[in-house]
Amino acid sequence: GLKNFESVLHDARFWKSISNSFFYVLGTILITLPLAFSLALNLLSLPKKLRSSLVFCLIIPGLAMPGVLSTLFYLFFHGREGVLNQYFIQPLGFQSINWMMDPNFIMPSMILQSVWRWTGVITLFVLCGLEGIPQWQIEAAKMEGLGLLGRCQSIWLPGVRNLLLFAVV
Repeated sequence: GLKNFESVLHDARFWKSISNSFFYVLGTILITLPLAFSLALNLLSLPKKLRSSLVFCLIIPGLAMPGVLSTLFYLFFHGREGVLNQYFIQPLGFQSINWMMDPNFIMPSMILQSVWRWTGVITLFVLCGLEGIPQWQIEAAKMEGLGLLGRCQSIWLPGVRNLLLFAVV
């Protein structure tokens, strides 16, 4: 009955898992959404053929099977032999990081993997939303003297607000 719920609420491991989940989701969202939005804005200014190729490359991690992603995660973050340590950390003169066993680096590595996987998919959603904004609104804003930040605040962000909410959920 309710005794199980009561024991869970008094278990420190339960609260630690809730905290870890909260920081994982918050970290992923706070990095992925601005990155995807800025990528979509930059892709919007490219020619369509080049844009299509780059978007395809961006969504590949989101389409990959979880088994493949876990193997890539292992190859990148595995102790001294991992790609990050071999090609980035050690050549810069730093000590190797045991990404998967050091409690200080497990969460950042998980967030980094999640950002890598989902940024492309969310970028595609945002790009589709930005392409749906009528061009006359952007031209009118340019004629009124709105800069990039002004157009972002008054046209682009309101135009993709619902898509960003969907991505957060």
